[in-house]
Amino acid sequence: MSYAQPIAFVILFALPTAIFALGFFKFHWGVLLFLFLLPLVNISIPAVDLIRPFTDAPPAALLQKSVSYDKIALFALAALCLARGRTPWESGALRRNRPLLLLWGLYFAAMIAASAVPRENHSPLVSAWNFLEHVLVLLTFLIVLNLVQTERMWRLVFGAVMIGGALFALEAILQNGLMAWTGRIYPIYFDASQPENAGLEFDAYFGALRHPNFAASYILLLIPAVTRLFLDRSRWRFACLLLLVGQLVLLAISSSLGAYLSLPAAMLLMMWVARSRAPRSGFFRFSSRSILPAASIFLCFFLIAGAFWGLREIRGVPLRFRLHLYRVAANMVADRPLAGHGLGSFPSAFSRKEETMVSTVPSWRIVAMGHPESAHSSYVKDLVEMGLPGGAAFALLVWGAIIIGFRSVLRQENALLRRLGVALMAGAAGFAIQAGTEELFSFPKVSLIFWTSIALSLALNRVKYSPAGLWGEGERPDLPGG
Repeated sequence: MSYAQPIAFVILFALPTAIFALGFFKFHWGVLLFLFLLPLVNISIPAVDLIRPFTDAPPAALLQKSVSYDKIALFALAALCLARGRTPWESGALRRNRPLLLLWGLYFAAMIAASAVPRENHSPLVSAWNFLEHVLVLLTFLIVLNLVQTERMWRLVFGAVMIGGALFALEAILQNGLMAWTGRIYPIYFDASQPENAGLEFDAYFGALRHPNFAASYILLLIPAVTRLFLDRSRWRFACLLLLVGQLVLLAISSSLGAYLSLPAAMLLMMWVARSRAPRSGFFRFSSRSILPAASIFLCFFLIAGAFWGLREIRGVPLRFRLHLYRVAANMVADRPLAGHGLGSFPSAFSRKEETMVSTVPSWRIVAMGHPESAHSSYVKDLVEMGLPGGAAFALLVWGAIIIGFRSVLRQENALLRRLGVALMAGAAGFAIQAGTEELFSFPKVSLIFWTSIALSLALNRVKYSPAGLWGEGERPDLPGG
């Protein structure tokens, strides 16, 4: 392993440099490369390693923090905007989406208010770092929203996300196949910040996304769009079928109960909310040649997922641990309902609170689990860290963005683009549901794809359809509503 860390350092800075250099030549190429690499690269190093050459006494708040490829790539994208003089408000897209920007402003105001309250045992540096991460996520969302002005650019961004997702599925399938064949784990990530956890034991592994729940959320975002492409019988139908089967297999072996519950909701939204703009056409009708194979594939998924979940979770320890975690979190919110415990403070605040509840802690708790590293719910995390106002602002932001996205999609005149937009928003809604059981919005690799889906849906309000653009010359001229 002595040679691994220097190589990781080189890759950690080489790829963001490539994003900056390519974007400086052609701005959209840099953005596309950034989106493409999100699910394929996972490198983390201790934060103190970056500042050690400049100081012998790094801040204590940084001792447990890491710097990942995602964060450096986000900074590279922000630097690219400054270098190219590209401002998020230059295209007028912000004026057309003021309600969503107001929701973002409300959320940032809640974060600032929560950070302004002084607290013991909590470093302001941690709050500042968490605030900066959210600013970078918003900046990336605005970059994509302003970039997509034409159908061609919409297709390129959509393609970068889908191709990156397809390669992620391929590497995860190969990784699990090799593990089953040889009995060895082949990690596709490098985490020097937590070497003792480098061999985290799961029943399945998921490429650079590493954790089953994060991988399940990423897959959940893409499955409705892949299904939509398959049902519309595009020239990529066979490839979409293979990708759909692979994604469902990976989702099934992830044992993510939140994803299992969110997938039916996402698919129902795609099938029934995707109405044609013309009132007389009602809901979409699918031919048996498309709907029956898709229904069979999803039925097999639920059979496999049910069996896999039953085999792994028969003891019920993970589920009852989460119920215990949510109970402690409710007491934490009751302690500080308005200001919360501070941005990024959930793990330490939870440990302190649980120690005061030792008389009510179940006997299996100490034996079964250590201290949690996350809240296992994005909504619970913000409620604990920012209080009731911050938790409400976060929920309004997420679900407000989904509602605004659906409304924007349904204004698209072309049925083909409208159906794809609805599929993207259905995946985003499924992601938001799963976020109730996992801390997904704290993981940029998946949260940025959520916001990219929102940006693509909002762009459909102004993108014009080109028959030769999305499917190719002469493809599918008989699509209804086209």
